[in-house]
Amino acid sequence: MKRPGVANFSDGVAPDSVSPTNGAITASNLVAETAFDNTINLFNDLRIIWEVSVDSGKNWSWAGNTDHQVYVICTAPSDPKLLRHTALHISTDGAQNAGPHDGKHDADFGDPVKVRAAIWDEFSATGKNKLKIPRQRAQQGVDLTLDKNWLPYLGYYYSWTVTQTTFVESDVPNLIKNGDGQCNAWAGLFLDTLAIQGFASKNTGLSINCTNQSGGAPSAYFMVGKWKFTDPAAGDGSYSNPYKGNDFKIGGGPGKNAYTWLQNAQVTDTVGVAGQNNTHPLSIFPHHQLVLLDGVYYDPSYGLTYPHGLADLDSNVDGFDLFGGIVNGAHTIKVWKNPHAAGAVNFEVNHTWSYPP
Repeated sequence: MKRPGVANFSDGVAPDSVSPTNGAITASNLVAETAFDNTINLFNDLRIIWEVSVDSGKNWSWAGNTDHQVYVICTAPSDPKLLRHTALHISTDGAQNAGPHDGKHDADFGDPVKVRAAIWDEFSATGKNKLKIPRQRAQQGVDLTLDKNWLPYLGYYYSWTVTQTTFVESDVPNLIKNGDGQCNAWAGLFLDTLAIQGFASKNTGLSINCTNQSGGAPSAYFMVGKWKFTDPAAGDGSYSNPYKGNDFKIGGGPGKNAYTWLQNAQVTDTVGVAGQNNTHPLSIFPHHQLVLLDGVYYDPSYGLTYPHGLADLDSNVDGFDLFGGIVNGAHTIKVWKNPHAAGAVNFEVNHTWSYPP
């Protein structure tokens, strides 16, 4: 039995002789007669038309059509684990048609700056996805509306209690698998999408913290806006927030995420800086993960860049806090406002890593 497969980008493939096994024909390693264009590209619905012949190619009968996602990337990544479906789709969908390549080295294909900018547009708050990066699902033709647990977009603190591991490369598959992740998973995902197209040795991941330099006790956490402060403050300029239990947050997703402040809390959060697929992500952090490329800081969690350095983060930080002990039987944090004045805030890098790890 012979069969050719004809793809919609070529003139076909040479017929091969195959033998059915248990009534099924299996074909592999098909090669199109016409080469792909010399560019990064994505075919969302590349169709192969199948025909079979039982008389050595004299007569052919239609055997059905199959549609496929096909990704043309610059070069095979050094680590096959990078080729996770969602990461591959984000990278190629962003970089497609950004420039020709010869497949020899990451500096030799098109304009690397243009390719990187095109990939970043997938993450950017002002890019085409508007903080809603689609997840890819292996099963084709599945009605996702029937799976209530399926999140169609990747989220940043979609649940405020989403956990993370120590190593970035461990968190990327969890972000893709669960549709939710913290900042280190988002930094790792952005680095993965760059490495898929050949940017493997030029990237740096950063962990930063932020401290209050304007008076009062040193802070252990910083608070991303927007926060509402209720006066009066204490003599040291601090505000107090009592909370129940041993933690001041609960998770569960939009509508269930909440801070567990008691009624006399002086500082309350409002909807402020949006993150990936979340208009109201968690807002209190001991540190945050960024990516540094050619002197520009990228923040994939929020889809933001800080071209003037870490000081650009100041406008998004409303306050600082640290554990204030137990007052009247309740755990308490003490909070200081960010005065948004020169020298009031110190952003510093506490950890870096090169990528791939």
